[in-house]
Amino acid sequence: MPGEGISFGHSMRRSVPTTSLHSDVPRTRQSMGARLDAINSTVVAAAAVVIAVVYATGGHRDRSGASAEKPGAPTYMKDWTDLSARGSIIGDPDAPVKLAEFADFQCPYCREFHKQFDAIHAEFGNRIALVYIHFPLPIHRLANEAAQAAECAAAQGLFAQYAGRLYENQDSIGKRSWSAFARDASVPDSAKFEECLKSESSHRIRENTELGTRLGVRGTPTIIVNGWVFHGLPDSVELKRVIRDLLANREPYKRHWWGS
Repeated sequence: MPGEGISFGHSMRRSVPTTSLHSDVPRTRQSMGARLDAINSTVVAAAAVVIAVVYATGGHRDRSGASAEKPGAPTYMKDWTDLSARGSIIGDPDAPVKLAEFADFQCPYCREFHKQFDAIHAEFGNRIALVYIHFPLPIHRLANEAAQAAECAAAQGLFAQYAGRLYENQDSIGKRSWSAFARDASVPDSAKFEECLKSESSHRIRENTELGTRLGVRGTPTIIVNGWVFHGLPDSVELKRVIRDLLANREPYKRHWWGS
């Protein structure tokens, strides 16, 4: 699948000693050997760190740094309509164009996509809707708890409002209580919300994560627009073009099946 693996937003750089052009001290074979040994040790250690990170996260990532670059042409997913029943819908459930998103509340590019969706939703109104599908990544310590809190808000009919508060204040996750976010989202029954937080993790979160894994989702956000799969954060202008094409019953791309 395109874009699999882990990418780092910055490169690891090794400072290399330099010798003045005017130095009259010769380099001995012994010193050169020692330098080569040191270089080899550094390379081996760096490789071990990368392997350990990949193993620990299962290869999942958010699409930050290099992985947030403009994705290639979307692929097409069969049976995409089944996704609507799997997530929480933000907007009109009967909208002709649905944007299904596999997302993580601590993913910075999911936050960017939600800003983008709010603007696009304001433009297209009830012709589009978002289907939010939980895919909390192992690399984000509080993503699963955030998803559970959002489901507790959903139990009182306020998923969209709670999700919005989480993304708007993403830097405060872990610094504020989930109940504080609930107050911001105007969740009415605080006692019911608190009790929900103490219960087992929502079955929807587990089912969503298992679904994403079966489909081959490897990072967040993964956006599926009426079956067209964007492997990364889509460009806003391009996304609006795709929506217009779909509303006009035009194929936005030549079909290449996801997973083929």
